[in-house]
Amino acid sequence: MKIKYLLLAALLGFTSMANAVSLNLSYVKAEYDYTFPANIVLDDSSSGLGVTLGLPINSHWAVDVGYTDLGSAAQTFLGVPTEFESTMLSVALHGNTHAGTIATYPVKIHGFIGAAQGKADLTINGVSLSSNDIGLYYGGGFSLWFNPNNALTLMLKDSDLTFENNVMFDYDPKTIEVGWTHNF
Repeated sequence: MKIKYLLLAALLGFTSMANAVSLNLSYVKAEYDYTFPANIVLDDSSSGLGVTLGLPINSHWAVDVGYTDLGSAAQTFLGVPTEFESTMLSVALHGNTHAGTIATYPVKIHGFIGAAQGKADLTINGVSLSSNDIGLYYGGGFSLWFNPNNALTLMLKDSDLTFENNVMFDYDPKTIEVGWTHNF
């Protein structure tokens, strides 16, 4: 993973789980469905890193700003090598509420909706194309709080993004993110 992406992610990260500014670092597993013209569908996945910073509105609501490096995925289709890399910036309204306990640790459930700007680079048989798109961004998950400032998180996220540069297709990254949140 490129160090400049990690540094940028560290600067942009945000996620609020309490009434404090919080930082969430997460491992991301992204699933893609590439739908090319003529209904040709390629499925692939990649791994990356995400950082989210939460700016609290109150104890149940926050504005999240995030950066996710979705990694790269490669496939060969009809003998043609294809590589796809993607990153995403996001802003979302994030809500959470107490859902109970596991052992003595509080559990919260989360939901969010907002917008994401995806940047994608597609290389087909050595020819590189790039595209930017803004689309709907939404999801939810759980957090397990070990103390008032630290939690393990599991989030499922989806976004509606389209690649458009000589070829047009939906790539709609869906992610499963396992992370650590720290409140400041």
